[in-house]
Amino acid sequence: MRSFRKDWPGFRGRPGHGFGPETSVNGLFNVGDSVNPPTFYGVSGAAESARDVARKIVSSSS
Repeated sequence: MRSFRKDWPGFRGRPGHGFGPETSVNGLFNVGDSVNPPTFYGVSGAAESARDVARKIVSSSS
């Protein structure tokens, strides 16, 4: 089920139906509502996906 407010969906992704942060471009990652870690969705899922990618970047540069 998707919820729309005017032209924008309320939530783009659904728990368990997103995609991963990796892309085919080196150093470019997906984050946001459609890249939810398990058990997260919406704003908290978007923030948690950004934290996961930030941790990945920091750990790979060390």
